Amino acid sequence: MSLFKSPFATIKLAGPIPATRPWSQADAYLLDTLAAQWGDSGKVATVNDQYGAISVSLAGRQPLVYNDSAIFAHYLAINWPAGKPLPTVRPIDEISSADADVFLLRLPKNLHFFRYQLSLLAGLPGCQVIVAGMQKHWPASFFQAAHDFFAEVEVLPGIKKAKCMVLSKPHAKAAVVKSVTVNAEPFGLQLHNEPNVFSREQLDIGSRFFLENFPDLIDCHRVLDLACGNGVLGMYALKLNPQLSLSFVDESRFAIESCRASVALNKLPQAQCHFFHNDILNGLQLQPVDAVLCNPPFHQQHAVSDAVAGRMIAQSHDCLLPGGMLFLIGNRHLPYFRLLRRKFARVSTLAGNDKFTLYQASK
Repeated sequence: MSLFKSPFATIKLAGPIPATRPWSQADAYLLDTLAAQWGDSGKVATVNDQYGAISVSLAGRQPLVYNDSAIFAHYLAINWPAGKPLPTVRPIDEISSADADVFLLRLPKNLHFFRYQLSLLAGLPGCQVIVAGMQKHWPASFFQAAHDFFAEVEVLPGIKKAKCMVLSKPHAKAAVVKSVTVNAEPFGLQLHNEPNVFSREQLDIGSRFFLENFPDLIDCHRVLDLACGNGVLGMYALKLNPQLSLSFVDESRFAIESCRASVALNKLPQAQCHFFHNDILNGLQLQPVDAVLCNPPFHQQHAVSDAVAGRMIAQSHDCLLPGGMLFLIGNRHLPYFRLLRRKFARVSTLAGNDKFTLYQASK
């Protein structure tokens, strides 16, 4: 637990990465700016809060909460003060109908995702938006995006390597294409990608290498695509093995929406596909599976960490049937072999190149 202080509260926060502070100076800057310019007046909403630093600090004001991440929802529940009603975590799309005066927006990693959120906010007449992020994660293109959707953009002085800007007088000058379709050739699939999906404009090279060296699943019945993104690994498994029942799990709501739409787009049997917006497998009661396919993230937001992959490996082991297999791809420089050997007795390399290693681990 880490102590976080703001003008509204002093709270203790837990996060998923050990020995890493689950808040940043950007969170503090957002709340300091809210206190300085609006005080305790007005209805507030939070967007892209990471582990609850912003939302929990404002618990006494019953904020509206908008987020794409099941990891956030998991830690919001952990960090929320006892005795206060836990707010509903609303989908990002619902910002367009939000009844709030001030929006506190933590800068996302993805420029398209940021532009999509600004386009929703710009449709709310008279809304005020405070945006904050760490300076090293704030390219010039993000400032331009703000000007595309708001007539007034006030950039505040940097404080402790954090930047903040206040947006007002919305005017949507730029159109935002919400979703795109990508052809995954030569694998015979089309991928529907919503905002915030990894490698939105093309098939990412890690998934491509996995598909080029795809394992034989002919004897499998139930397969889990963990951290599924748009579902390309699970869909290819089902394309090659029509007998499979597939479970798709991702912490991004937009990823699960993309996956569901991609299954329909490729005319795969939807009755054999099950979709879960969830923080890894926490709280899910899935039937044991024969195989897990996993292309795990090695970033948690901007922090490089193997903590998420470590939990995915451990939970994959627990959900596998005896003799079941985990197929996991990772960048060569990451210590996935060591993490796999902690849980699996047999770990081998199925394929590798100068960038990636595809592991097979047997329970």
